[in-house]
Amino acid sequence: MPQRPIGVTDLASEVGVARYRTRERVVSAETVVEQYLLSQEAGVVSWRGCAGTFMISGVSTSPNIPIASLWNDVGSGVIVAVRGFGAAMDSGATSGLFRSLAASGITVAPTGGTVGVPVGFDTAQTQASLVVFRGGASADGTNTTITAPPGPHAWRQYNVRAPSGIGQFVMPLANLVPQLAYGEPVYLAEGQGLVVAYIENSTSALRYLVNIAWDEVSFP
Repeated sequence: MPQRPIGVTDLASEVGVARYRTRERVVSAETVVEQYLLSQEAGVVSWRGCAGTFMISGVSTSPNIPIASLWNDVGSGVIVAVRGFGAAMDSGATSGLFRSLAASGITVAPTGGTVGVPVGFDTAQTQASLVVFRGGASADGTNTTITAPPGPHAWRQYNVRAPSGIGQFVMPLANLVPQLAYGEPVYLAEGQGLVVAYIENSTSALRYLVNIAWDEVSFP
């Protein structure tokens, strides 16, 4: 007679959570129903690539201005593994002021800004259309407004420029996710995202670039 293990409730398949899968097999002329856990590691990378913003000019009207976001919308069918998320800042004038950038997790879809065009490493792969990267400029120096209020700071980074006319230098890309520190990507399930913002009032003399690299993991 058919048998079914007890003590575990059947769960429907759902991206972003542990899933249970049920199989039937015949053992000694009897049908045995088995249920087992399918872990996230069973997912496959369906797309891998990156995207970057145009050059974004700072504004002095208010702090906490979003300059880039990545959003994994409900229905995408993938988990997003953020491999790198960084920003660089430059100044058209000498300045000894500290400027800081911060990354926050968000659970409300951003709007506005300029939707970026992700570049895949393998042209045979298809990027999920509901995973959307937005930047705060439509062309170098032409700002667009992203509506994505930053939440509590998940990762914050100083970016400065030397004040000396002899010692000026452009700061390298500042990492805005803990992947480099801990060796693992940041995972975004459906309905989750990241936003990066500059925290203090800025100035038009400051310019920002944001780059991001991510994998999209699907489950067969």
